[in-house]
Amino acid sequence: MSKNSNRNSNLTPQAKEALNNFKMETARELGLNLNNGYNGDLTSRQAGSIGGSMVKKLVEQAANTMGATGVTNTTMMPNGQNPMQNSINQQTMAHNAQSLQNAQKMNQNMANTNMPYSK
Repeated sequence: MSKNSNRNSNLTPQAKEALNNFKMETARELGLNLNNGYNGDLTSRQAGSIGGSMVKKLVEQAANTMGATGVTNTTMMPNGQNPMQNSINQQTMAHNAQSLQNAQKMNQNMANTNMPYSK
């Protein structure tokens, strides 16, 4: 990447305007007053809360879009469980079970070869 390239550049002017409007709307929802241009009077916490809220909204929008296209939605089911979290938990449990089986096989192999090992 060259010295003069800007990784934060927008592809279109409309995208820059839309992001700026989104930022202003999010700041208003949080009760913060943003100026066009310099906003050095905001604390890091305030500025971070704007960006964090923007990211949260974008993630929610993407999750809803994926749900509309057949991908599991992250909304709660009637029993209060999150299907995305359930999927992650199932994958973690399967991985842990496989790791346990591998460790047991390794211990059995070491026991069969009479090789010393530490527990």
